Amino acid sequence: MGLFDALFGKSQASMLQLRMSCFNIGTIAATPNAVALCEALGIAPIEFVKKHASGDFGVIDPDQRERNQRAISDARYPAVSAYPVGSSVVYVVTKQGDSTTVMTA
Repeated sequence: MGLFDALFGKSQASMLQLRMSCFNIGTIAATPNAVALCEALGIAPIEFVKKHASGDFGVIDPDQRERNQRAISDARYPAVSAYPVGSSVVYVVTKQGDSTTVMTA
């Protein structure tokens, strides 16, 4: 599976849904570890980006949740989401208008 397929799956419909996001996600990237984890689980990394962009920030602390809410209206703030997957955590970090990265811890 190529990186494009790993990130976006087989459907372009995902990209259309991201246009309705809470903030500007910019260019999407994923670390090799995140891609490998997602491939092992049969989940495209874009699924985590879609949750993040819709305002489902996963399991973050209240302070980060407040910063994420600020990021919706103020591009100076990055937005961070965390999604537990088995014994790992998938993080999605957006620097608005610049980039969104999917990574693992």
